[in-house]
Amino acid sequence: MGNILQTTKFIENCKNMSSDILKDYCDLDVIETFEYCDDLNTKVNTWNSFIFVGGTKFRCMFLAQFTTISLLGLASEKFVDIKEVDYIHTVKDFMREYCNQFAGKLKACFEQENDVSLSLPIISRDFDVRNIFNIKDEEITIAQWSLGEEKNRINIKLYFYEKEKFPNFDFIDDYLNKQSTKDEIDFF
Repeated sequence: MGNILQTTKFIENCKNMSSDILKDYCDLDVIETFEYCDDLNTKVNTWNSFIFVGGTKFRCMFLAQFTTISLLGLASEKFVDIKEVDYIHTVKDFMREYCNQFAGKLKACFEQENDVSLSLPIISRDFDVRNIFNIKDEEITIAQWSLGEEKNRINIKLYFYEKEKFPNFDFIDDYLNKQSTKDEIDFF
């Protein structure tokens, strides 16, 4: 039971980090967290941006599913000076950097307890998580939520696998609480 509570606490920290980073990155006062809703129209320019974080004790994949239209609505101020023909390319770069920011923060948390590496952020339409993790589905913890506003949202999925169980995830809280200054995020 203790490990389930610790995993729940870990997922809550990830939700909060993903929301805070998106809020800062989009220059918004509020980003809401919603129950995961797979209502993105997958036939209309839907993309997945994902990144891997891992070490000897764990593997994690952070994935943000988005449409160009939703992201343009969420971060409209960031795209004011972008030519319309460059929207898709710029939105993809924006989401790569968003995933990179999340993974960097998560890496910093885990570095206290474990060696940690990051991949480069990837943009793709499809992937097979079973092939990526190369383990049984029931061994992967999957958390999912949506971030944004009522009409403009991105979907987040976090895939987490502990090769060697952490006794708890308090080191993440400790790290996040010690950060007294807000990280500056530059947009390209």
